[in-house]
Amino acid sequence: MLYPVKTLGPGDRVGVWFQGCSIRCRGCMSVETWNFEDGTEIDPKKLAKKLAKISSSFTISGGEPFDQPDELKKFLEELKKEDIEDIILYTGYPEKKVLNRFPWIKNLCSLLISEPFVLELETKSGWKGSENQKAKILNEKLKEHYRAFLESKKQNLQILNGVVVGIPSKNQLTNIYVSNQKFSC
Repeated sequence: MLYPVKTLGPGDRVGVWFQGCSIRCRGCMSVETWNFEDGTEIDPKKLAKKLAKISSSFTISGGEPFDQPDELKKFLEELKKEDIEDIILYTGYPEKKVLNRFPWIKNLCSLLISEPFVLELETKSGWKGSENQKAKILNEKLKEHYRAFLESKKQNLQILNGVVVGIPSKNQLTNIYVSNQKFSC
């Protein structure tokens, strides 16, 4: 969890990363979130109540949030109880699969960004890592709120508590990997 995240949606947002990913896209910038055994187990309802006091805007990523569907649903339901509507969710699963397998997401999330990251499909869009990824607005009253974000081009990354946050260009991603290798022990 990080705040204020400024690179994964409009405004200052709470960023929540789910631990564990079965998709494991080649070139992913969040490989530290792949292992299901790492991270800290947290009650999703208590976490949502606590974080809702910090911000009314959230971005959820991972790992892969839908690899923990029950916890994700509980977290989102609690945010809704706290009157949080601005919720962006990133997933590597295809949109159609998500909407069919998890129909509850349509009522609990306002913007779904889907499809796996493909390293070779570079994009200039600021909200996605590769050109194949899609955005689906699930809450029409927030359509205008997301317009500038969805039209944005690549931007600077953000560093919060030593964590790189944002959607890097292929060049930025390469530099992140080179820097990590250069300074790792």
